[in-house]
Amino acid sequence: MSKRIKSARKAYEKADLEEAKKAHTAETIKRDMEEHTERHKTDQGKYVGDMVYGANDGILTTFAIVSGVVGASLPTSVILTGVALFGFGSARSLVIRRKWYVAGLEMLIVGGLTAVVSYSVGLVLGGLV
Repeated sequence: MSKRIKSARKAYEKADLEEAKKAHTAETIKRDMEEHTERHKTDQGKYVGDMVYGANDGILTTFAIVSGVVGASLPTSVILTGVALFGFGSARSLVIRRKWYVAGLEMLIVGGLTAVVSYSVGLVLGGLV
């Protein structure tokens, strides 16, 4: 926890309005942001981004294949896949710096396009067999 946050909490606990104002000035916040380092930007967490994108790839591929295979009950498959993609995308917002609904929509769009392509390829290949 940063010094600024600690001093703001102390000021709150003591009901010290002047100290609270000092902890929330633009200059103090800027200094705090310059001194702050993200844990995932250190050696300990340098692979977090790779893990997130790798997991996304696995999720998208799995749901695209499931959508392509379950062509008989397409509406149900599309709805369940969409809900799952949005859910996983929203969960991604815990790691990446995006709002939960933006991350969810992003995953839904990319996954939806992947599922459409997979389903189309399945239809074409199914007609050849």
